[in-house]
Amino acid sequence: MNMQRAIGISTGPATHLDHLGVLCILFDIPLIVTDEGVYETARRFYPQLDVHLHSWNDLSLDSLAQHADILFGCGKYWAESLRPAFECVSPKQMRFVFCPHGNSDKGHSLRPEEAHPQQDIALIYGDHMYELLKNTGALSSINHVIRTGNYRHSYYLDHRAFYDDLAGEMVFQHLPKDKKILLYAPTWPNKENPSPVFDLSEELIKQLSPTFTLLIKWHPLLEEFYPGQTHHFLGRYSGHPGVHFVTDFPAIYPLLMRSDAYIGDFSSIGYDYLLFDRPMYFLPRYFLPSSSKAGPLFNCGFTLMQEHFTSLAAYLEKTWEENQSRFHAAKKALYSHAFGDPKDSKHLKEEIFETIRKTCAKASGG
Repeated sequence: MNMQRAIGISTGPATHLDHLGVLCILFDIPLIVTDEGVYETARRFYPQLDVHLHSWNDLSLDSLAQHADILFGCGKYWAESLRPAFECVSPKQMRFVFCPHGNSDKGHSLRPEEAHPQQDIALIYGDHMYELLKNTGALSSINHVIRTGNYRHSYYLDHRAFYDDLAGEMVFQHLPKDKKILLYAPTWPNKENPSPVFDLSEELIKQLSPTFTLLIKWHPLLEEFYPGQTHHFLGRYSGHPGVHFVTDFPAIYPLLMRSDAYIGDFSSIGYDYLLFDRPMYFLPRYFLPSSSKAGPLFNCGFTLMQEHFTSLAAYLEKTWEENQSRFHAAKKALYSHAFGDPKDSKHLKEEIFETIRKTCAKASGG
């Protein structure tokens, strides 16, 4: 197998560029996107990326089989769904590498007895993700697991001037200079964690915007599954002087670098923010079913309770210094558990491709 014939394919939101797109840059492989907006975002935010825009009609199995031996993507069902189809159009074995798009506490409700999708090669950041896969039974459905470390943060550090300038131009120059910035990053409501995100967002704006600047980074699936409520909310608060919505900025680390504290729930952004060792506040859990599990991230900051919402800004100001100092060790330990040590991108690429080479040889009797 020609180990240079790898292609990344992104059919999801622009936020996946900060995961799969960065990986394609580090591995020097092209990325195909199917959405024109994602394509334009990729060209602006990731100028080193060899990105190509193709319609769904262009992505025939036959053409992919002719131009690639390995597909990198963010779809965990790809290997199970597409491998049998590729076998119908090509005698070779197409390989699939799953690239995660965040490390979060979501997915804990899955059970070992459930049918998990079969995966070929799954990349994980570190031990936290490995344990989640093991505890839910998903690990038994994955052929090979490879730890990557936090390559996204390493990439940001290598290009920090570019991304900090971009964040300054697009986000921070529009914010007041005399107010602390709270990054609010909730996930989207689902059966596992049915967060009333719109009601909570409205309450946070009402209580915190006079004292702080709220930088709101909503999950992209909010607009996909709740388009009416999302656009109504954005239309209502987009001009608010104490609120700034981040909707077209996929690179997360330049936003985290300038944020003074974090407010969130189960989002993977919370794990990214551990690195900065700043105050973290977590949304109340009284609205969640008893089966919902907060996960270890909630041990790295104060959980907002119902009584705190009588005077939320005052509570944050009162607990700010204690929050900063009390959870230092917990954040450091959890970050290490979630991401492990950084890996050199060249060595990581060699590890992935060597795994593919060996398993292809074994499958063919070589």
